[in-house]
Amino acid sequence: MTSSSTPDNHRYSPVYAACTLSLVTLFLAGCASSSGSTGTTAAASNPFAKNGAANGVQVNVMRVYGDSYTDPDFTEPRGITNWAQALQANGTVEQSRIYAIGGATAASDQVRSFTQQIANWQSTNTPVTERDLSVVYLGYNDIGRLGSTDNLASAKAGYTDGISQLLASGAANGNNRIFVTQITDWSRNPGVADSTQGQVNAWNSFVAGVANENPNIIAVDLQTVFDRVYADPGKFGFVNVTTEDKERTAIDSLYFDSLHYGSLGMELISRVYQHYLTRAWTWASTVSAGSDAAGQLNSDIDTGLLSFRQQQLGNYQPGFSLIPLGTERSDSAQRSSEGVVFAPFSDLNKLREGPRGLAFNFSPNQTDKANSAAYGIALTQGNASTLIASSEDRTSLRYSTRTASAYWMQPIDNFLVSTQLSQLNYDFSQHGSDDLISRQIDNNRSASGWSMESKLRYNWRSPSDSVFTPWAALTYQGTSLNPATLSTLYTTDVTFAGTRANELLAGIGLDVGFAPIQFSGGRKLQLGGGINHLQSLHRDSITVGMTEAGGTQSTEIIQRAKISRTQLALNAKMDVSKRITFRAGYSFELEQPQSTQNVQLQANLSF
Repeated sequence: MTSSSTPDNHRYSPVYAACTLSLVTLFLAGCASSSGSTGTTAAASNPFAKNGAANGVQVNVMRVYGDSYTDPDFTEPRGITNWAQALQANGTVEQSRIYAIGGATAASDQVRSFTQQIANWQSTNTPVTERDLSVVYLGYNDIGRLGSTDNLASAKAGYTDGISQLLASGAANGNNRIFVTQITDWSRNPGVADSTQGQVNAWNSFVAGVANENPNIIAVDLQTVFDRVYADPGKFGFVNVTTEDKERTAIDSLYFDSLHYGSLGMELISRVYQHYLTRAWTWASTVSAGSDAAGQLNSDIDTGLLSFRQQQLGNYQPGFSLIPLGTERSDSAQRSSEGVVFAPFSDLNKLREGPRGLAFNFSPNQTDKANSAAYGIALTQGNASTLIASSEDRTSLRYSTRTASAYWMQPIDNFLVSTQLSQLNYDFSQHGSDDLISRQIDNNRSASGWSMESKLRYNWRSPSDSVFTPWAALTYQGTSLNPATLSTLYTTDVTFAGTRANELLAGIGLDVGFAPIQFSGGRKLQLGGGINHLQSLHRDSITVGMTEAGGTQSTEIIQRAKISRTQLALNAKMDVSKRITFRAGYSFELEQPQSTQNVQLQANLSF
């Protein structure tokens, strides 16, 4: 007998469900809009961010001003790697235009001066455009073999004049950058007097000061990495760093002649420039890792709770229960029959483990068991790794998550409304390695975040026992990276300021689970699939503030591309017996079918 005191206000209408989702939408939109605008910052966005490029960045046109260390007319006849051309060869730069001249100086009283190189560029009538980079690498010839006779006064004046001309041309406006180079310790070269070291340090301090005057001028520190090479050559793969040996400069010798590096040294210079192009992107990529973890958590809680609800139907037991999370697979043939939103396959360059955890679920004592609500708390822990994808990508990332989530799920006839609020804590471990210099680094950092997701589903079962589940979802995610000082492969340690970013996503889709096909011997085939579209409603840019050990500061803003993708998935599940099950899945994005195809095959054997 059912107690007459049981309230009937648990039977909500579909209108109530729709209103609930609308209120959540307004709340989340408010959260996203209150995160603060990045438009008032002095730094421009990272112009080199490009999906699919090496390390996520690619320069449009790189214009280089320098001396024989950069001039192809010097490097090519001698068979020496040209560092600027190497950046184009590995895809970091689309086009390199090199105006460097062997013997050039920063001082304007020389024929091959910095300002003359700028005049040569201006005569081509090819103005600066979006995502262009200007690189200035000068100073060796101003110091000379014995030192500057005017203590670099004319060099500093000419350098300042040249930078002013580049600024006037728009080389540091908006989405453009200027790299100014702090030179290697010229006094260590076999053909240069030791007494010039003081002028090397003075020149590099001057260059750092030029960079500090404009947030879009970045000082590139070549001195630090080569000081490490000089201090411990063997650790960096060198045998000879004191005398010239042109025959072995591609193997283990640094100097091609008394003044110039050979190919190994030039390749190292190229990698330092690439580091400066990608370091902010590498830091910001952990925000994406946090978003991925939040999405995986929402999916695991969603799957676990709905699987438990399906098992409860016909055997409803009110009260507390423990539900394992993270053990179900993204099998839309099975999930669609349970009204679960299809979760697209993981990226191939990521290895996922979990999250795994438990939900402490409470189902109140209700008369209408089919429309019984559920709410509770879920605790999970998981791990994931991002693999090194190419020879230009020299870092890998591993992270663990610890989460606490509160959830609520309310069936209303054929509708199902669910909401999850999660607090996430992340521990990131990043490993970097460069075989060229035989150097490895390990960095640890931490982050935290919040995620809130609401879904509205409608389950319709056809007379043939197939299940069709249209759904709509709204998700808010916010991630905060804590400040950290990180080692780098090439430069001094870099201190990164704290970073926060929010995003709001909307999704719609349809999942289909067809009626099982029965075969003899108890075998059963179940087919299904899903199509969904995910769209960014709001996505914060990521502001990255960096301070090097010497005090040089810079700021970049990473503009994250808006997500807009449509995914299709087809799945099959074959129960051969009670103990043996085979699964197969195929998915791709409609916008990029060739590059996003995924195939999964799985065999389950129970003992």
